[in-house]
Amino acid sequence: MGLTTKQGGNLVFLKVKDGSILIKDDANEYKDVQGYLAEVRYRTDTFEGNDIETMNITLLSDDGTKYVFPTRVGSKMWATVAGGLVLCDTSKQVRINVGGEKFDKDGTSKIRSFAWVTQNGAIVKSKYSKDNAQAIGLPEWKKVVVGKKTIWDFEAWEQFIKADIKVMCDNLTTPTIQAQPVSAPNPIAVEEKFSTPADDSDLPF
Repeated sequence: MGLTTKQGGNLVFLKVKDGSILIKDDANEYKDVQGYLAEVRYRTDTFEGNDIETMNITLLSDDGTKYVFPTRVGSKMWATVAGGLVLCDTSKQVRINVGGEKFDKDGTSKIRSFAWVTQNGAIVKSKYSKDNAQAIGLPEWKKVVVGKKTIWDFEAWEQFIKADIKVMCDNLTTPTIQAQPVSAPNPIAVEEKFSTPADDSDLPF
């Protein structure tokens, strides 16, 4: 099981690392978080001279706890999660699931985190998958030359997705949550950290 309730009425900030959801001062690792989509906000921080924009997704659990799930704007995880959320029925609870895949970098084993959305027990395939890009008019990334460097320009792609998110947020309604007993969250087993949905073909990318 994942993280669905922790402490009623609190605002809980989550962190995704090495294929798990983490909470400050909590030794457990979680594989998912579930609730009603309550809010989406953007935040920009500066790290080593670079601006890093994060989209914070707030999910409201049955006991009134608000979980804030962060994902970096422009990343594959962001597009996958956003692409799932915009296709969900936001009057019902959604679940954001997290997994990890091992890879080697410079001889060091690392874990790359990924995420996907489910609702009513079924995977919600991202609207922004490669197979769907042409049909919805999703702008392509373009290579541009800046000085002596060639970089990817994905501004139009990013703004297209943000526009969809805004439409979704403009139509959100806050659900009425009734107080319920709080159940203890269940940490995930180590071997579960690397699990993916049962059918890999259903993954968004």
